[in-house]
Amino acid sequence: MFTDYLVRRAKASDLAQIKELLIVSDLPTVGVEKAGEHFLVADNGQVIGILGVLCEGKKALLRSFAVRSPYRSKGIGGSLVTAMLQALKSQNIQEVYLLTETATDYFKQIGFFCIDRIVMPENMLKESGLDQACPCSSKGMKYVLD
Repeated sequence: MFTDYLVRRAKASDLAQIKELLIVSDLPTVGVEKAGEHFLVADNGQVIGILGVLCEGKKALLRSFAVRSPYRSKGIGGSLVTAMLQALKSQNIQEVYLLTETATDYFKQIGFFCIDRIVMPENMLKESGLDQACPCSSKGMKYVLD
């Protein structure tokens, strides 16, 4: 377990590193400029992990989850997800959604379950740009906060 990092809210000065991490992770950068302040980052002097969110009413859409390859499988992603879910719960968010092509099993271990993409909050997908940026093969997932 790697512990030499801090999970914190992203700052405007993190945007270039967030975009670079998305690019090297083959993830879409669409809408990141306007969503930048809605990211959590794992920071050890550089941004080594990211997780973004878009909230609307009692629902949230997770986006742009990535950890730099040398730091994967060290608990950083789990720390980001845990911190984000705690923050969303404190904001009275009840449902959390995401799209993924590669992390279905990872999110199932946390408690997310697969849903048909058609029941995803379409307005949030459009606002984030992920409706166009994520391929049709992406799996929809949902988590219910209690």
